[in-house]
This record gives sequence, C-alpha cells and structure tokens, in this order.
Amino acid sequence: MKYICGIFVGFCVGLVACNTGTKLDNKKIAEEMKSRKVMHITPIQLTENTFREGKKTANWLDKRLLNQLERFPDKEDLVKWGSVCNLRLLGVDSLKKQYGITIQRLALRNSPERLAVSKTALQVWDAYRYNAEKKLPMDANVQQEDAIYMLYSQPVILASTTCLQCHGTVGKELNRKDFEALKASYPSMDSLTNYTLNEPIGIWNVLFPKNRLAQPMDIK
Repeated sequence: MKYICGIFVGFCVGLVACNTGTKLDNKKIAEEMKSRKVMHITPIQLTENTFREGKKTANWLDKRLLNQLERFPDKEDLVKWGSVCNLRLLGVDSLKKQYGITIQRLALRNSPERLAVSKTALQVWDAYRYNAEKKLPMDANVQQEDAIYMLYSQPVILASTTCLQCHGTVGKELNRKDFEALKASYPSMDSLTNYTLNEPIGIWNVLFPKNRLAQPMDIK
C-alpha cells in the first residue's frame, strides 16, 4: 500500500488588532488559535484513523438498518419492508454533507463496474467476492485511493434472522410468492436471495477525504 509522507489539515489565519480601545479576550483568542492549529498526520495515523472511522461508520449503518427493520409496522408486506434498506433512509446524504464522506453498499453476487465509487473499490470488491466464493476470511480493509481520499471497506454480514425473510432460501425462509413480488420491485433480488445466517452478502465502502480524518466524527 502506498502512503503520502504527511498531510497537513487546517489553515492559519493572521490576526491583526488595531488600537481601537476595545479590550481583547485573550483566553478566547487562545482557544480560537488552538482550534486552528495545523495538524500533522503520519501515514500510519492516517491508516489507523481511516480504519477507526470506517468501522464506526459501517457498524453504525448496520445497527441503524436493523433498528429500522425491526420497528417497521407492516412486516407482512415484504416489498414495503424492503424499502427500508434504501441507503438514503439510513442518512448517508446527511453524513456526506456533514463530513464529506461517500458511502456505498455493493452486493457480492452483482457485477458493480458501473456502481463502484472507484477502480480501487472495484478491485477490493473482487477480492471480497473471491474470498466469499472460497469461504475464506473477510476482514476490514483500508486502501489509499489517491492523494485526496482513503477507502475503507467492510463485509456486510447477514447477522440477523430478520434479514432472512427477504434474503434467505426461496421456499424456506422466503416463500415463492413473496420472492416474485420482491423481484418485480427489485430486479436484483435473484442475486440477493438464498443466503444463510452469518453469510457475507455484500460490502460497505466508505470513501474519506484525507483532510477530514484528523478528528473523530461524531456519528449519532
């Protein structure tokens, strides 16, 4: 993995005070200057911060999705229930607006050439797909995308029986009628069914601007 020698995050602003007779708040000025202090991040810190913030983001999305699924009132209508899985309903747009990060979820059985956020993301997806097919371990992954971005990837695991109602075995957890209804609304359902509990079904990609990795994100 290639690294950049260092990244400086922040900006410096010169303060000029005119003798207007106004008393300056030295404590406030000191705090302001501290908040504007240039922060140096080593390549190792950059990787560690990407891993920490990426894991926090992906786990938050997993938890938020499961909570929304469990709270949905009409679980008998799988088409409506499945709409809860839409990324926009999970708040990815607000995270992008606040932190500048790009989040995507890719299915392991679908070819994502037109969907992956970058060539690096496509290569990572291919490695995850291979590991899934060979039943090999699938761990979180951090890659330097380019001079501006870092990429965090993590497998999406089918960790709840709730998810089996749409993604389980057709004819077992998912009856044929419901499967046909889901497929009519979601054409990719063919590649999103016949999974078992704790099996990887996709991956999270979180693309971070490097200049936003100096401080932890407050995701709630």
